[in-house]
Formats: sequence, structure tokens, C-alpha cells
Amino acid sequence: MQFGRPEQFHDKVVVRLRAIDRAVAQYQFSADLLKKPIVPTLTHETALFMKGLGNDDNLLSATRELYFASRELLDVYLGRLSTATKRTGKQTPKDCIPFLKRLMAGDFDNLPDPIFQFMKTNVNYIYHIRAIRNELKANPSNAEFIFNTNHFELRMPLPVKTDESALFQYLDFPNQAEAIERKQYVVTLNLDILFPEMKQFWAAMGSMLATTSAPLTGTPLSVNKVE
Repeated sequence: MQFGRPEQFHDKVVVRLRAIDRAVAQYQFSADLLKKPIVPTLTHETALFMKGLGNDDNLLSATRELYFASRELLDVYLGRLSTATKRTGKQTPKDCIPFLKRLMAGDFDNLPDPIFQFMKTNVNYIYHIRAIRNELKANPSNAEFIFNTNHFELRMPLPVKTDESALFQYLDFPNQAEAIERKQYVVTLNLDILFPEMKQFWAAMGSMLATTSAPLTGTPLSVNKVE
């Protein structure tokens, strides 16, 4: 027996989308509180102001929820896409890295669905959803938060894995040769942009792949870059 109204029970996609909504709200609440003692000290003459916040637990909690739910949504959608392409002769892999490698190699270019061009356009975003989530799970203490003049940033080193470095030519971050040699690079994310943008990203994905049997429709989205 289930207790509650039917509309209170959600499927695995909606549960994760609601978790992302909660993460966005949690971030905004925490960011507003953290800004209160800082912003009054700034003037129009302030050219640069940076304040380290370390591993702030509220920002970390919101960021973890954002990326954990997003990584799980990515798995769900890759599974649905694999099912939808099963009879095309070009079935897509369910695992992220094999999928991205084949996507960027052009293996799915003959499939007319706009979701493939959308994912090509946003390969940097998709790759880092997985990479950042994995690092937040393995080494959450590596996440450092900074208030930079008028916004919050997350800075975190990410490992370079040999089987993933073939994708780097398609990703957007500087000093890739050095990153591959050192087997590590640092991402800097503007959190004031990232949180609402992640909602836009999944709304666009959902519009293109609502079910495994529905026609795929949608418009590519320009998303935040990793710097």
C-alpha cells in the first residue's frame, strides 16, 4: 500500500529533476547568505575582490546534489537513447565515454535526430558532468569555493585518464597537452551561471528524448564552458 496522492509519486527522471531544482534553490539560498557580509564592502571602484571559502559545506552540498542527480540523468537518457536506436543499425552505447567517442567520431551522423548534434555541440558539458561528479564522489575535499568580485566559483583538479584523453581534442579547456602530460587539470566554474544553466541543459535534453518511442525534437543550447 502506498500512502499519499498519486501525483506525489514520481518516476526516476522526475525525481532527479526535482533534486536539481532543490540543488538550485539550496545554492541560491546559501549564496545569498554568504554574500550579505561581503557585498556591502564592495564599491564601484572595486576592480577585483577574491575571498576564499574553502570547502564550504552548504555550497558543496548543493553542488554535489546538482552533479549527482545530473550524472544519474545522463545514465537514464543514454539508456533510453540506446533503446531508441536499437533497430537503426547504429545502436548507441549506454556507457558515457564509449558513447562520446563514437559520437565525436561521426558514427551517428547518419541518424537524423537533432539530439546527436545537440550532444556534439555540448560534448564539453556532458563530459564534465561525469568527470566532476566522479571527483566530487572520490575527493570532495578537493572542491574549493571562491567569491570572485560578484560571483561564486568552484575550483577543482580533475584527473586525466588514459582511456578518456582521446576525447580531449573535442573539449574546451586550455593547455591540454600539459594536462595530458601531468595527468591532471583544474576546472573553474562560475556557480552563478552553472546552477540555472544545468536546469536549461536538462530541459533541452528532455524535450528531445521524452520517451524512447517519441520523435526526437529540440534546439541546441549554448552552455557554460569549463575554463
